[in-house]
Amino acid sequence: MLWGFIALLVHLAAIWFTLGFMQEDEHFQILEFAGLKLGWTQPQLLPWEFASRIRPALQPIMVLATSRFFSLLNPYIIALIFRFFAGIFGWAVSLIFIYQASCKWENLSAKKNLYIFNAIFGFMAFFHARFSSENMAGSFCFLGLSILLMLWNNPNFKRQGVWFFLIGLAFGLATDCRIQTLFIPLGIIIWGLINRKFTPGGFLVLTLGGLMAIGVGIYADYIFYDHTWIFTAYNYFQVNMIQGKAAAFGVLPWYWYFIGLGFVPFNPIGIILIVSFLYFIIRYPRSIFTWVCVPFLLVHFIIGHKELRFLYPLVDCCPFFIMFAMEDGINYLKALRPKFGSYHQKIINSLFLIIALTSLPMCLKPANLEFNIFKTVQDKYPGRKVLLLGLHQWPFGINTPLPLMFYRPGKYPFARLDQSSQLDSCLKAYSQPLILYTYQKGIHQPEIIDSAHAQAKLLFCSAPEFLMKNNFNHWQERTTVLSIYEVYRK
Repeated sequence: MLWGFIALLVHLAAIWFTLGFMQEDEHFQILEFAGLKLGWTQPQLLPWEFASRIRPALQPIMVLATSRFFSLLNPYIIALIFRFFAGIFGWAVSLIFIYQASCKWENLSAKKNLYIFNAIFGFMAFFHARFSSENMAGSFCFLGLSILLMLWNNPNFKRQGVWFFLIGLAFGLATDCRIQTLFIPLGIIIWGLINRKFTPGGFLVLTLGGLMAIGVGIYADYIFYDHTWIFTAYNYFQVNMIQGKAAAFGVLPWYWYFIGLGFVPFNPIGIILIVSFLYFIIRYPRSIFTWVCVPFLLVHFIIGHKELRFLYPLVDCCPFFIMFAMEDGINYLKALRPKFGSYHQKIINSLFLIIALTSLPMCLKPANLEFNIFKTVQDKYPGRKVLLLGLHQWPFGINTPLPLMFYRPGKYPFARLDQSSQLDSCLKAYSQPLILYTYQKGIHQPEIIDSAHAQAKLLFCSAPEFLMKNNFNHWQERTTVLSIYEVYRK
């Protein structure tokens, strides 16, 4: 299928280019946790969740086991492998889901539009390329749902026991990755029981699959947390809900998700999604797709601490809701005024253009600028010792509260520079290359280099090269740019 292949290309671009993380937990609670067991960091440099033992260890154990089995020492290769795994898995699940969700649609044009939307929605590819708890849990949930839809759409499908076991396994692995996603399969199962979609045997096998997956997660916690039997889901509830640790990071009203998704900042796609979702659940309250989302959303509305990423496990159903509502809305207008039919596809195409222009570029650049610092050193000085210097900041992450130790496993020292005399001292004391990075407004060599009577060669600049010599309307003075230099004595 053409649009499935295009979706694959977009996902591969996101996998290759989006080095870094969308949110800090994606890195610090997975890669840095694995880095501890690899000997690349220390416990005191990990987030507080490590000492509280509330972070599920399944994903860090996957990183650790893969790194040791293949003797991988390059952190960029390790991160790329797991972006590839997460991205391809997410791509496959999204295609399976929209195929099963739309298999009873009679309008072939609507089906095609759904596949197009799925292919060009760049945020979905960007999100799928994240080996985060939100993405992996969402992909496992929608894998289980897709298999269920396959069985319910084809009641004579053979070997249903095996498939129900796989469904339970998928739902259990989702909760292993992120316990909050438990309410997605819970809503699906309640819907199935109400509508008598489960046979007693099928439900029993599904439950066994889920319990086995949860057992795997508990065993992963046992291995990771110094061979101590713990249940991180219970610890999470105790610390964040009972002790109120999560609320210490901020409490927002129940309706904040609507504001954050569509209006802060103004996000036309977010507004369309909100309207489409509300339209669907009001018109089809008994649909399984309503029950997939509503229990999960209600729990997150109730919880005081809110972040948009908490809702990202539902991202795979966004194209479905939007295209369903768009088709229904346009068909309603066509019934009122038949001439409106000639504008049907033009409206859809306009929506596609907006989606492509606003979301595809995010698949073609690093998720974080600071990862270019370590990548530049890795690429230009492989196997060599360098001294990494940060101008007015520590060179282990520009916007992170903790050091990104996973990407510098003891390979080179680092220091912070605030005065030219410090740079002079470094130039005299070190014979290896000195790498200085700046994160400041404008494209210009920092004054500290001239003050120290040094020379510098630009290795990397986050601004595109064709713009570096063009300061139209003084854009450079208003733009924060990452620049990386090799500094040496005159």
